[in-house]
Amino acid sequence: LSAAALAFSAWVNGMGGALLWSAQGSLIILSKGHGTHAAQSLKDVAVEAGDFWAYFQLSAVAGNLLALFGFSIGGSSSALFALFATIAALGVALFFSLHPARVRPMGLSA
Repeated sequence: LSAAALAFSAWVNGMGGALLWSAQGSLIILSKGHGTHAAQSLKDVAVEAGDFWAYFQLSAVAGNLLALFGFSIGGSSSALFALFATIAALGVALFFSLHPARVRPMGLSA
């Protein structure tokens, strides 16, 4: 693998992560822009954003533990890549199963 290909792959990965992070934030804000009080809706947005951040950080820990376990039992890097690719494909399928957000102005009840 050349250095240019590695740098390009890292750039694509970073841009994709930034786009998905922005999309997630928009989805949380749009889906929680309702309720009887705007302050409660903002609190819900903050809680769900915090939950997402915790899951995001936990995925790094879980992925590294999975790699550690896989390599400690003599697994190959190709098998680990196949496992992570399968998990990623399941994540993409789950992403496409999300329902569209119902957009409502902040502070108005449903």
